[in-house]
Formats: sequence, structure tokens, C-alpha cells
Amino acid sequence: MTHQSKLSAYLLLVLLASPLEAATQTVDEAAPEPTDVIFVGNNWEGMIDVIDADSYEHLGRINGIPDREQRVAEINDSLVHRLVFRGIRSFIGEGHNQYVDDMYSSHDGRLLVVSRPSFADVVAIDTRSGEIAWRFEVDGYRSDHMAMSPDGTEVARVDVGRHPQRIREGQVPAGWTV
Repeated sequence: MTHQSKLSAYLLLVLLASPLEAATQTVDEAAPEPTDVIFVGNNWEGMIDVIDADSYEHLGRINGIPDREQRVAEINDSLVHRLVFRGIRSFIGEGHNQYVDDMYSSHDGRLLVVSRPSFADVVAIDTRSGEIAWRFEVDGYRSDHMAMSPDGTEVARVDVGRHPQRIREGQVPAGWTV
């Protein structure tokens, strides 16, 4: 069994560090008892540690930038985007890229929604596969903070130098809700 599939068997996601009661399970295993977890994002590394909320045991990691090579290639194709990317690293990131900022889980625990300032986007990462389920680029050059509506149907994000934008349920791919 892969590390990612072991991790997905334990994942129950949190919203603002408050436990949610949503379980995931691997195809070949019965679902374990629900376990509340805390996500800890390493902004500079792009990895997200999953911690048991009761025991503080480290359960595993999720890659917050599985598409890093593709995003960097796109940034390098544009002089403006390349300058902004390097500026974020030099000034805001204190010499480091900002890969993982705010994170929220979907109510059903299937998705981890992540704001990624250096890539100027918001992505939803499938907690079972570790793949990106959907991605929205921001209108500005750097995504910043975000929040999820209480009912879980919208994500509001703040683009630096722009007005807040909303990702509505109807805008995400069919079958996915935030």
C-alpha cells in the first residue's frame, strides 16, 4: 500500500483547526473509526503534515504542490510572472517561495482546498489520490488568504491588489463541491 493510500485511510479533515466528522477509506480496507486531524502546512516546502488531533501523532503528509513543475514552466514563459514569482520569494517569502498558505477541507473530507500564493491559484487536492481535483487561477499575481462559507458551497479568496473573488459551487467541476 502506498504512503498516500495509508494516509487517506486516516484522513478526517478540519476547518480552521476545528474537527470535522468525515471519513475516507481505501478501496482494499474497511474504513477505520473516524479520527480528527489537524493540517499543518509548510509554506516554504509545499508539504502538508497530517496530525492526529488527540494524540498529536504524525499520520502522514500531503504534497500541496504536486503540479510544481508545470506551474514553474508556465511562470517561466512570462517575464512578468517570472518577476512577480521571484519578487514574492525575495520580499514576502523571506527568500522562499510561498507554496501553501490557507487550507480548508470540504465537509465530506474528500478535498483539501489550498491557497498557493507563489502560483497565484487555489487548488482542491483529492485526499485519496493526492491529485488536484480542480484549480482556479487568481486575477492578480498572488493569491492570499481565503475562507470557506459555513455551508461549504463557496470559497472566497483574496488576490493581492484585487477585490475578493468567489468560487461558487456551480463553477467547480460536476460532482465536486467545496
